[in-house]
Order: sequence, then structure tokens, then C-alpha cells
Amino acid sequence: MLWLIYALLTAVLVSFSTLMEKKVLFKEHAMEFSAVLALFNMILALPFFLFVDFSKITLRPLVYMFLASIMAAVAFLLIIKAMRHMEVSSVSPLVIMGPGLTAVLAFIFLGESLSVFEILGIGLLLFGAYILETKDRKHLLEPFKIIKESKYIHFILISILLYSITSLISRVVLAHYNLTPETYIAIIHIFLAINFFIMLAFFHDGIKGIKHGMKNAWLPILIVSVFVISYRFFQANAIKLARVGLVESVKKLSVLFTVIIGGEIFHEKNLMKKIIASLIMTAGVLLIVI
Repeated sequence: MLWLIYALLTAVLVSFSTLMEKKVLFKEHAMEFSAVLALFNMILALPFFLFVDFSKITLRPLVYMFLASIMAAVAFLLIIKAMRHMEVSSVSPLVIMGPGLTAVLAFIFLGESLSVFEILGIGLLLFGAYILETKDRKHLLEPFKIIKESKYIHFILISILLYSITSLISRVVLAHYNLTPETYIAIIHIFLAINFFIMLAFFHDGIKGIKHGMKNAWLPILIVSVFVISYRFFQANAIKLARVGLVESVKKLSVLFTVIIGGEIFHEKNLMKKIIASLIMTAGVLLIVI
């Protein structure tokens, strides 16, 4: 049952990380926050190099990881932009749709089959998302209009797509090139930091953004970084002891924690409806990953 402890710790830390991110983003610019967080993540991930077997690292998996890091960086920035402008109890349930899209992409590109339970799970994810965006029972098509017109929901959907692709790449790198999770975590965080520094230089104010973010919010961003590196470490250890599906199902409890706690802390609207939608979508994830 040690895997369950690791998985529960992962879920709790993911929730804490999300709530802290939302608190910081009330005042901090999304790009500056992301770049400073990437810097702290890189620094905290450096000790993982002590466990890296450099003899197993070849050029091809490095290229794959760098491509994955580019998509992951863009996806994270889009999520952060959405979280800055939307309620956290609305963002978190939408993000949970990732496993469904990953299953579909694995079916299309990796030739993996979709079971009846996975198809039902994808259906529950879509139904939960529909309930989440329903504002008025009299207008049944309103959620589709909201999804169509909200650029921040578009950001979330694009980020889910990008994260799903990076999940497939990560699966290939770890399974086919025999790299350990420690190796992946150590290298990917260096690539992510490089990507955010480049984006900051071209699309924001460069090193000034780092200095501004460090000056205004270095401590809460550092705390977020500790949460991020910690939950990734616990998740990697949980996966060593149990099936990925079991670990992912427990990890998704973070969405319920975030919706309930975040909704109360930030006094967000329609909290009960969002909790119901989150429960439906969590059930959908369980059907997909178990």
C-alpha cells in the first residue's frame, strides 16, 4: 500500500500547487511567473542528476525530450494565463480531460485499442465539461457557445492537447529508451527553463521579467516549485510500485481538493455544480485509466 501513500501525497501536493499558483497570479504576470517557476524547478531538479546513468542517454531521446519540453512549456503558459483570468474551480475540472484525449491520441497514433470502459469514460468527461459550462437550464446549447467564444477555454483545450502529446512522447522515451524517471525529470526541467527564458526574451521583457518576478513573489513561487518537484517525485515512485492507471486515478483526486478548497478560499460561484461536474469527470478518468 506504499504506492497509495505516494499517490495520495501526489494528489494533495498538486492541489496545493494549483491553489498557490492562483494566489500568486492575482498580482503576478503569467509569463514572469512561469519563467521564475521554471528557474526554481531547474535548480531543485539538479540533485536528480546524481542518479542519472549518462551511458544510457543518446541523442534521439534527448531530441524527443526537447520537443516535448517545448510543447509542455507552451501548454503550461496557456494554463497559467487561463487560471489568471478564470476561477480555479472552473479551470481544474477542464484540465482533467487530459487522460481522455491521451487515450484517443494513443488509439490514433500508437495503435492502442479503446475499450468500452474508456469510451464510456470519455463520454463522462464530455458530459461533466458540459455541466461545468451550463449557466442556464433553459438554454441547452449555451455551453457550446461559451466554449466557442471564450479564448481562455481555448487556451485550456490547446494545453490539454499539447500535454497529451507530451505524455505520448514521455511514454516512448521512458519505455523504449530505458531512461529512468530521475533522468527524465532532471533533463526535462533544464529544457523547460531554457524554453521559458527564450519565450521571456522574445515575448516579454527578458531578464527584467525574471528580476521583477523574483522581487515581487520569489517566496510563493519557490513554494510552488517545491510542491511541483515533490509531487513529480512521489508520482514517479508510485508508478514504480503500481500500475500507471491506478496512480493517475488517485492523482486526479487533486481536482476535487482544488475545486472544494479553492472555491471556498476564493469565494467562487456555483461551487456545488462544479463539484458535481468534477465528480462526474473524475469517474470518467477512473473508467479510462483503471
